[in-house]
Amino acid sequence: MIFFILNGKTVNYEGDPERTLLDFLRLDLHITSPKDGCSGQATCGACTVEIDKKAKLACAIKMKKLEGTEVLTMEGFPEYVRDTIAKAYVNKGAVQCGFCTPGFISRTKILLQENPNPTLQEIQNALKQHLCRCTGYKKIEEAILLAAEKIRNNEQLEITKTSGKIGISHPKYNSYETAVGKHNFVDDIYLDEMLFAALKFSDHPKAKILIINTEKASQLEGVHRIFTAGDIPGERKVGLIYQDWPVMIGTGETTHYIGDVIAGVVADSDEIARKALSLINIEYEVYSPVSDVFWL
Repeated sequence: MIFFILNGKTVNYEGDPERTLLDFLRLDLHITSPKDGCSGQATCGACTVEIDKKAKLACAIKMKKLEGTEVLTMEGFPEYVRDTIAKAYVNKGAVQCGFCTPGFISRTKILLQENPNPTLQEIQNALKQHLCRCTGYKKIEEAILLAAEKIRNNEQLEITKTSGKIGISHPKYNSYETAVGKHNFVDDIYLDEMLFAALKFSDHPKAKILIINTEKASQLEGVHRIFTAGDIPGERKVGLIYQDWPVMIGTGETTHYIGDVIAGVVADSDEIARKALSLINIEYEVYSPVSDVFWL
């Protein structure tokens, strides 16, 4: 059994010690402010949490490492600190889609408790483990500087109110809820008795699919259905301008990149769905990939 403190409450964990903290938080406790942005590759920073006052990536921390530690997610941060940082992000326009924002705010909180008056260079160094694909980093840096100033002076910060007229900067809709991790993205939604799905991607950027064998995967207890290209009714190709991209690659067809989907599994749990993926056997005729060449 593994004992640790999570958001002020004692946790007694008896499960797989090799499981990641991120899986435990999201799948067992439905604490969804830490996001899964890179499928456990520890490259995006979206799952940042605080462990013993240090910033850690929940997707890279095994449960066996948590014995005797104190873990904080955004839900366990002091309200004033979380509120001030989140409002600074909103006021500076540092929240767009907001998927990465809880990770940034967690990093900000930990940075400011270690260094209440950081320089711009120190802020940039702290953010190196985070990826933002929307706002860029300048607005995030400005938000951190503003939050630092308010927290140092113990001042309240309110979300800017404007007329909302054209030409006047206005806070993004629902940006505060998004910033503090209360906005539910699709991966954050949990319903009673819901099933879980996982996708099997191509192992090769360019290869002809010879055989897709799903027999072993189908026999795994907890698997409800496995879908392949043949199960898609009607037109399989999609696209914004030209409908030329297949939803799934079927037997006898050629993959275009390793993101091509070959099969989908629906199961009782995320763990079972992903185990079933490993049991799907695909035979390929592998070709040399073609890369685009741009001449300047």
